[in-house]
Formats: sequence, C-alpha cells, structure tokens
Amino acid sequence: MRWSLSSAMLVAIVLPLAACKVASTPSSAPPAQGAPAAASTAAPAPAAASPAPEAVTVRWGGQGVLTDSPVYVAMDRGYFGAEGIDLQYVNFSSASEIVPAVSNNQLEVGAISPNVATLNALARGVGVKLVADRGSMRPGHGWVALVVRPDLVESGRYQSPADLRGLRVAVTPPVGATANAVAVARLLDQQGIAPSEVDFVPLPFPEMNPALANGSIDVAFQSEPLLALGIRQGIAVREVGSDEIYPNQQIGVVSYGADFVQDQPDIARRFMVAYLRGARDFVDAFAKGRDRAEVVQSLIRHTPVKDASVYDEMVATGFNPDGYINVDSVASDQEWFLAQGKIAERVDLATAIDNQYVDYALGRLGRYQP
Repeated sequence: MRWSLSSAMLVAIVLPLAACKVASTPSSAPPAQGAPAAASTAAPAPAAASPAPEAVTVRWGGQGVLTDSPVYVAMDRGYFGAEGIDLQYVNFSSASEIVPAVSNNQLEVGAISPNVATLNALARGVGVKLVADRGSMRPGHGWVALVVRPDLVESGRYQSPADLRGLRVAVTPPVGATANAVAVARLLDQQGIAPSEVDFVPLPFPEMNPALANGSIDVAFQSEPLLALGIRQGIAVREVGSDEIYPNQQIGVVSYGADFVQDQPDIARRFMVAYLRGARDFVDAFAKGRDRAEVVQSLIRHTPVKDASVYDEMVATGFNPDGYINVDSVASDQEWFLAQGKIAERVDLATAIDNQYVDYALGRLGRYQP
C-alpha cells in the first residue's frame, strides 16, 4: 500500500534522537504469539500493594525513542512514584550499548532488543533477564516500514519491493545483526532478491530522513514518528510495514540486570506494575482515544518530535497490554542469526525469559480488557 502526505516545502530534519549516556529526569489486539491467553472476565481494579517503601532509585537505559513510551507515560502520571520508585532515565545512542550496561549492573533496567548483541551476552551467562514486551509488529501496527524516495516512485524506477535490486537501502547498524534485519531478509526472500544484490547503508533512524532528502540513499526501513514526519515533508513514500512482512515480530524487550533481580526483587515486581500501567495507557490512547492528548504530551516531552499533529499521522507502536514477550518470534530470529553465523550458540530462552514480573503485575492489575 502506498501513500504520502506533502508539505508546502521540504524541511530539513534535525532530530538527534539520543545523546550518549546523559542522565535526564525526564479494536483491541490479540495477545502476542506465545503469550498466555487473556481471561474473558472483567478486569478488577488495581489491587493495593503493601505500603510502598521510601523511594528507591531505578535507572532505565533507553534511547529517547517511541518504544519507551510506557516509561514516559508512567513517569509523568506518577505510576513509578506510587510504587516507591524514583526512576532515572539514562539516554544511550544505541540498544547495543545498553546491553553491556545492564550486564555490568550499571543499570537496573534496560530497553533492549532480542538481537545479536543481546543473544551473545545471554550466551555468556551474564545473568540478564528478558522480562516484558517493549514493542512488537502486531497486525495493524507497522511502526517500522519500508519507505522510498518519491522521485523513484514517480519515475517508475520503483513500483514494488521486487524493484529493490540495485538500490541503496538504509538499515540500522550493525547490518544483519538487528531484529529489523530479519524482517528485511524476509522481504528480500519473498521477492527472490539475494542480499548481495542490494547496497545496504548502515544509518541510525534519525539520519535516514536527511539521507533520503539529499539523495544519498534510495530506500529506508524507517521507524515512527520519523516515518510520519518524512511522509509529511514529502521526502518519503510509505510502501510496506514490517507488520505485513513479519507479523508479531518481537522488536523490543525490557531487561533486568542480575543484581536488580537478586537484591531488589520487590522493587523489580513493583516496577513492572508501573510499566504495564504506562503501556496500557498508551494502547488506550491510540486505540480508544482515552486521555490521548495527555499521553501525546508525554511523548512530546520526552522525544525530539514536538509537533502534536505528527502523532495523529503516525502508526502507533504495538505493545502487548498484558506484557508478555512473544517467545516464538525471539526463537525464530535466533535461528536466523545462527544460520547467518551472527551468533555462535543457541540461548536457552526458557531460562533467559522470566515471566514472573509480568505475572505479578497481572495479579494486581488483572488482564487487559479491550
């Protein structure tokens, strides 16, 4: 499906999504594949926990991106404070930098991806646990998508993904080692195109729109809200979402460090309650319009996109409001990385993924009710 929004003039994009390691205080969907089925009874009101202790500092490592939305909302609506947590947001330039920070217990919680860096760290037995969903390609939530320069579409050079052969395609680095790389490989395979027939250009998401605008790349796998911004500015035409290429792929996960799990188990459980409340508010805002303006203000406050109307045009991130990770997707991606020689050994996902924190949160909040 192809669509675009033109603006009066082409605006150059200056959106530094993440500064390196600077602390700041800044229709329902079905359950994700591999998650327990939702109950049909009405959800109870959030149960009261035991009195919260004096606020404990918990450091979250993120990138100032949309997949951290549950944290932004939970911070701004006081959900962490209600659980006795003083959340400190620590900004990183890439998810691959967050993995060692969590592994070395420099962070209690990290926003990471089930990619090569994560799987290699887990294979080394670092004690990191994958504990909750942080964004997947739930059908209708293609918040990462293939976009093409408009001039290539207008000239007829690009008419469908079958025309990717010979084009310069921007993907997030490292090439072939990210969760998005698996979706890219699937798309090429569907078109009978060998990876060697495409010129991959490694670029972070914020650099993709400027590269499309100046013609240094032809195609990009771009993420929201930069995706919607590029379309609005007339420098990108949306072609196909990752939710169509690889439905329900698990893109982001919440991770806990070993010391956090061992030394602060009650805080780890309370964190998940606050996080899941933030995720549900995000889902409700974009699926039902509930408190949408307030939620959008949180996104404006904590991400570089400050124009509220862009959030009206974007495709919302797909969060599992019951929090469970799509284990089948992570297992499938791990097999692809193994086949490509990107990882040397298979991780025992039954050990690496720990559902007890989501289980606790659901015990207090109940299952999500559409």
